Amino acid sequence: MRIQSFIFCHDQNLILEFLSNGKFNHLPNLKFVFLGTELPVDQIENLENVIICRNLPINIEIYPKFTSFTGWYALWKNNLIDADYVNLFEYDIEVAGHFLPHLQTTLENKPDFIGYRALHVSMYFINDSTWIGELLIPAIKKHYDIDIPELVENWKIIGDGHWSSGSNSTISVESFYEYMSWFEILIDEIKYTWNSGHAFERSISFFNFIKLKKILYLSGLIQHHQNWSHNRHMTWPTS
Repeated sequence: MRIQSFIFCHDQNLILEFLSNGKFNHLPNLKFVFLGTELPVDQIENLENVIICRNLPINIEIYPKFTSFTGWYALWKNNLIDADYVNLFEYDIEVAGHFLPHLQTTLENKPDFIGYRALHVSMYFINDSTWIGELLIPAIKKHYDIDIPELVENWKIIGDGHWSSGSNSTISVESFYEYMSWFEILIDEIKYTWNSGHAFERSISFFNFIKLKKILYLSGLIQHHQNWSHNRHMTWPTS
């Protein structure tokens, strides 16, 4: 079973540091994905294991508040994934040394999606419109005629009542493509909102619930520091 790993980062010095200290060397088929339209890339742009999103034919970094989703989009639209499963990770994480054997064992169960921080749906999920963006739930209702609050209530019964916090995920490639096509329709509705990145993160679980995906959680393997370095480099897009 082939696995690809992508680390999304906004700072070339951090990428150079990770390459030097081998922090992520135990992740299979690893590439760093550099995000940022104006930041320096002179020391990394010729490295084979670094993807500079702004140099790709298709990217949506003109909407920087989508954060790592702009990297997901670039990988998808530029056909850069060639695997059965894909690890999509933020740069500011700590990955346990025994991560890979645990992941490989878990993949034997053929999940659609693996999350690394499970929270109950009563915690910070849809009860705070600041985090999901005021437009996401109406957009899903508009385009798919699905009532998200009702969906979440049902998930407490038909699912395990949890959602995957953050975007750090391992996803089957089939489910990744399906999710990206599903979410693409919603982009225009939320691309200018301040919290579009948070809306994106919530949308992953919405999609999994709607499609009844096989979801598994691996706790204790990834710690996310949530450094938010991208906020220092963003300019706000205008319509």
